[in-house]
Amino acid sequence: MIISKTLPEIIKKINEKLASNVNELENLPANLSSVVDAMTAFMHILGLSRDSLKKILLTGDFEEYPEDKHMH
Repeated sequence: MIISKTLPEIIKKINEKLASNVNELENLPANLSSVVDAMTAFMHILGLSRDSLKKILLTGDFEEYPEDKHMH
């Protein structure tokens, strides 16, 4: 019951974080001159997203969302 109530908000936050990361990726300097450079940047962003999800889903650490009472 609790999961079904909180899951939509978690999904919303994940999508917001993903959009933020995509925006950050789009704003990277144009000197990503190879596929390797682009993949490295992308993997870094994926790692940040993974870490955020671990905090939220595994440890219940919502420090990235201190003002959002629904996340708590």
